[in-house]
Amino acid sequence: MIKIKFYGAAGTVTGSMHLVRLPDFSFLVDAGYFQGRFSELNNEPLEDLRDVPYLFLTHAHLDHVGRLPVLVRNGFRGTVITHRATWHIARYILEDAFNLMDEEEPLYDFRDLQRTFALPVKFVEYGKEYDINGLKFRVRDAGHVLGSAFYEYEYRGKRFTFSGDLGNRNKPIVRDPEMPNRADVVVVESTYGNRDHRPFQESVEELKEAVFSTLNRGKVLIPSFALEDVK
Repeated sequence: MIKIKFYGAAGTVTGSMHLVRLPDFSFLVDAGYFQGRFSELNNEPLEDLRDVPYLFLTHAHLDHVGRLPVLVRNGFRGTVITHRATWHIARYILEDAFNLMDEEEPLYDFRDLQRTFALPVKFVEYGKEYDINGLKFRVRDAGHVLGSAFYEYEYRGKRFTFSGDLGNRNKPIVRDPEMPNRADVVVVESTYGNRDHRPFQESVEELKEAVFSTLNRGKVLIPSFALEDVK
C-alpha cells in the first residue's frame, strides 16, 4: 500500500512538502517554506523524519526548498534527488533566506545550512528513467524555472505523479512543460486551479499602461527577482 502525508500545500498554496510511505521505504517530495500569512506554520513541529532516505526536489523556489535546513536540523541525512540546476539555484535561495531570517526566532542556524549543503546529492536528467529500491521514476520538464521538474513514479504496478509547479507555454528562455503520461494518482499544484490566466498580451498592455500613465507624474520603480544557474 502507498500512503501519502502532506506537510504543506494542502489547504494552502505554499509550503510544499509531501511524505510518501511505501512498504519498503519512504521518501519526501520537496521541503518548502510557508510564505505570507501562513508563515507561522513554519514553527509547527515535524514528526521524526531522520530515517527517510530520499528527498526529491522539484525546483528551487523557497516554498519548495525552504524547510530543508529544518529537516537537517532535526536529523535528516538522506540523499537529495534533483536536477543539477535546481541544486545550484537552491544554494542561493537558502543562503538569502537565512540572511533574512528573524534573529529572535530562527528556524535553524548557520551550521544547519552548512550541513544542508553537505548532504549527498544525486543529479537526474530530463527524460531519463531511474530505479531506486524498486521505485522507478522518470524526470520530466515542468517548464517553470531553470531545472524545474515533475516526477512520474511507478511502484509495483501503480503509477503516481507529483507535478511540482508547472510553467506557462510559449515563454522565452524556459521550455514549455512536457505532457505527463497516464497515472493512477496525480498530486498537482492548483494555485490557479479556479481560474484561467489572462492572455499574455493583455498583461503586457496592462504593464505598459501603468508605466506610461505614471511617467508624466514621476518615476517608475519595478522590483524584480531573477533565478539563474551559475556554473
